[in-house]
Amino acid sequence: MTSDTTTAARLVARATQTPTAEARRIMALSLIDWASVAIAGLDTSVARAVRAFVLEEAGAPSALLVGGGRAPARAAALVNGTISHALDYD
Repeated sequence: MTSDTTTAARLVARATQTPTAEARRIMALSLIDWASVAIAGLDTSVARAVRAFVLEEAGAPSALLVGGGRAPARAAALVNGTISHALDYD
């Protein structure tokens, strides 16, 4: 096996394992952190600007936006990422 194949095989094996209780706890805290800063960042000027920009663009609205609405997946990732980092200082 090549180095890339070995690495890929290890990643696949790891991804199919059930997360430990500690990993699940950290995932839950991370989700709560993300949701909290996303809600807080909804009304920031950068969030409003990016949301307005994305909603003017065309495309299949296949993904949800934080705060409501839908947009193409890549555009939704831009909006949701911007909103959730607007007030995230860690």
